[in-house]
Parts: sequence; C-alpha cells; structure tokens
Amino acid sequence: MAEEKKEQVLSPKLKTVFQSFSQNTSAHGPPKIVEHKYVVGKIFWVVLFLTGICVFGYFSFELITKYKKYESTTDIQMKYGTLNFLAVSICNLNAVRSDRLTPDVRYFLDFYGYILDVHSNRELMGTTAIPGTFNGTSNTSSATGTTKPDTNVEPETFYGVPLSKEELIFLRDLNSTYYPPKDLTKEDLDWFQTLGSLSAERQVLLTLKYMDPQPEEVLIARGHDIRDMLVECTFQENPCSLQYFYHFYDGRYGNCYTFNSGLNGSYFQSAVAGQNPGLSMTFFVNQENYEPLLSHQAGIRVLLHRQGELPMIADQGFNAATGLKTSVAMSYSTINRLEGKHYSNCTNDFYTQDDVNLGLYTQLGCYRSCLQRLSIEKCGCANFRYRIPASSAACSNFTSGFCVQDVEINIVYERDCVCPPPCKENKYHYTISTSEWPSVKYEPEIRKMMLERSKSVNISFANNSSIKEELTSIEIYFETLNYQVYTERASMTLEDLIGSIGGHLGLWIGMSVISFMEIFELIAGLFAVCGKYLYRKRRS
Repeated sequence: MAEEKKEQVLSPKLKTVFQSFSQNTSAHGPPKIVEHKYVVGKIFWVVLFLTGICVFGYFSFELITKYKKYESTTDIQMKYGTLNFLAVSICNLNAVRSDRLTPDVRYFLDFYGYILDVHSNRELMGTTAIPGTFNGTSNTSSATGTTKPDTNVEPETFYGVPLSKEELIFLRDLNSTYYPPKDLTKEDLDWFQTLGSLSAERQVLLTLKYMDPQPEEVLIARGHDIRDMLVECTFQENPCSLQYFYHFYDGRYGNCYTFNSGLNGSYFQSAVAGQNPGLSMTFFVNQENYEPLLSHQAGIRVLLHRQGELPMIADQGFNAATGLKTSVAMSYSTINRLEGKHYSNCTNDFYTQDDVNLGLYTQLGCYRSCLQRLSIEKCGCANFRYRIPASSAACSNFTSGFCVQDVEINIVYERDCVCPPPCKENKYHYTISTSEWPSVKYEPEIRKMMLERSKSVNISFANNSSIKEELTSIEIYFETLNYQVYTERASMTLEDLIGSIGGHLGLWIGMSVISFMEIFELIAGLFAVCGKYLYRKRRS
C-alpha cells in the first residue's frame, strides 16, 4: 500500500504544475480552459485554442514558403545632376583602304574573288540543296503552293534548332493557316545560291586574318587614319582636335578612335542638357578607296561606352550613314542589384581579372573572355575577332578558323560560362534619329571647306565629288540630366519573416516571446517533478 501511495503522488504534482502554468501564463487560451466552471465552456475554449494553433501554423507555413522563394522588388528614385559624358569610339565601316594595299595583297584579293566565282558557277552546274528543298524540288505536293499541307505529317527540320514536342503541336495547329512554299525554278535556285556566295561568303572569309596574316602594325598602316577622316569636331561649343582621340585596332573594322577615353587622366562631364553642349563631329569616309570585297556599306561605326571599358564596337555599336546627320540623345540610369546567390548572384568585381577582356568588368566582356578561352581550349588557337591573350596565337588556317567558328555557333553561355551581372551597373540609353545632311544651301559651303582641307591632307576629294556620298555628321548629347536609380531589395527579409510570424502568433493564439519562455518554464517544471519522483523511487 505504501508503494502504491508513493506512485500515486506523481499525478497530483503534475496536475499542480499544469494548473499553475495555465493560471499564470500570458497566453490567452489556457487560463480560460482551466478557470471555466462548465465543461461545455472548457470544450469551447479548447476547440478555439486548437483552431488558432492550426490557423497560425497555416499562415506560418505560407510565410516561410514565400521567404524561401527569395523574391525581390525594385525601388526607383528620380535624381538630377551633372553626368559623366561617355567615351565615343568611331571606326570607318571600311577596314582597309584599297590604295594602301600592296600588289601581292591586291593580287591575292582579285585571285580569291575569281576562285570564288568559279566555285559558285560549278555549284550552279550541279545539284544544290537549300533549306526547304531537296535536289532542287520543293517539299510540297503542289506546284502552285496553294494546297494545304497534311497536318498529321511531321515537319522536316532543315536547319537551326530542332522543335520540341510542344512546339510541334502549336505548329500543327498553324498549318491550317499557312500555305507551304512554292516550287523553286532553276533560275531562282541559281540566283539565290550565287547571291549568297557573293554577299556572305566573301565578306566573312576575307575579313579573317589568316587570309593574309600580318602583324598589327602592317594592318594599321592599311586602314583609315583619323587625320584623313575627321573634318569637324566641337564639344560644348568649343573646338576639339585630333589630340582628343586615342587609337585602337579592331579585328572587324580596323583602325578605330575613342573620344573622351580618360586615358589622358581626365574626362568630360555634362552639366547642361541639349544639342548645343554636346559632341558634334563630321567625317569624310573616302568611298573612293573602299575595298568592295570587304565593305558593302559606307559610313562610320559608332559605340558609346564608359571610360575604362574595352570597346566591343562590332557587337554593340551602330552605323551612321553618309548623307545624313545622325543625332544620338542619351539618358542615364544606375542599377543596384541585390547580392546573394538566391537573388541576382551578382559580382562586386570592378575590374576584369583576365588577359582577354581588360578594363571595367562587363557581363558581355566576361562572355567574350569565356568564348575565347573555349576557342583556345578546343582549337589550340584564339579567335582573332576578340582580344588575343599573350600566351596564345591567332588561328592562321582554314581548319582552325572553321573550328573557332563552330565554337562560336555552338556555345551555350548558361552552361559553359560563369558570368554574373555586376552588383552596381551604370547604364546609358540612347535614341537615334536622322535627317538629311547637308542641306541644299549648306552643301556649297562644306564643299569649299573640303576642297581646302584636301590641300593639306592626303584625301581624294575633287570638285565633282559627292558630298552626300562622302560625308556624314554625328551629334551626341544628353537629352536630360534627370536619371533613375534602380535599387533591388528583398521582398521579405529574415526580420520581416520573424515579425510576420510573431504578428500571427499574437493574433491567433495571443502568445509572445514571454509566452514561449513560460512554456520552457513549464517543461523545466515537469522535468523537475518527474526527476524528483524517480530519484525518491530509486532510493526506496
């Protein structure tokens, strides 16, 4: 009997601990359950308290799920102030002057053009297949092209990326709307095959350095010089001369020059918006000395970029045509990205850390470096279109040239490269408009100026030269000094998550941090009672 009494002593003590907690806790539900006189009332408060716990659990789960999505929002601020004027890089669209080619190079170009013509003619005499045809016949069943195709037939893939199953379903639905291509006649086939060889193949192949491998010094001497091209230059309504332009060589456009590069230790700023305080330049393109196999367009290639940024003018620039005034209205914005792998995964690297893309870090420059490294790794030589590392050499034959071309076509940047965006990025946006230039009344004046200029500079300009075919004018200015600051921030931080969960905890259960401390106190009391009971039981 004595042992049974000792075992029964534990239950009243545990009940006392629970009652003490329920009566004194800051949580709203337990005191109501304990103190209510009627069983129905106790059941009501138990159900209400458990319902509050369930609702709290649901909302807590939703909040944690939302936090784990790592969503972000963007704040936009409008500001006004003095802005840094961009560096402006320009190149003649013709990379090589025909009057500066050596007889060997001239013979090589003429001979290559002749070989290409013979090759094209031989292709036309044989069987030629083009996308959408097989052996010169159409893949349709109608000579007129008016018969609807069978929607159950799988469409053939002739080039490009194969369609997915989902895309094939969508295209099958559109087959009831489209008509298939018409049959090609032999004349059509001959025309397009020859035209493709003349316009594309020559222009691409002849620009490759391995067609005429020469050191950069020799290639520079063959190109257009800024002294021959620049006719007029004003910035902020003050004249600017040749000393403002720094020279670099581009694999596609040859000699290029940068205004306001910052390489002299300073750069210009704009404190007033509008055309007058901007940059205005007039260029003489010298079409008489264009090489027809290398350039099908006449004008100036232009690129706007930050000081310290490697100019990738072939990838990002735009063309300014002759006979027009090209007006470029700029605006500015700043992007502050959210750091962290769950958000933009941006990088704080300010400068590039490789010998392929120098200067300021840009995502495009990183991709170009990655492409060059893959070319060197797979082909054993570098793609001449991009900067060549000191430890590598440019590809110098057709086999390696086709290899780097294949790498460039098949690269998947998301898979093969790691190029995060910069955490802070200054972006310049511009709008281009054109107008006919020069006007009828102004043309005699500029002709007189060009004739005077031709006396002191080695340029081919005569009385019968066409102003509109030889000259182009470019003006670049800030449209406004208002600029936007985009700041990315997390939609829900850890502090927001804790605060929201605490709010739901107080709303549905009436608990706080103090209530949790009381729960810990309850658990400690229960352990103390059980421990004392077991200790006494063991001693007895």
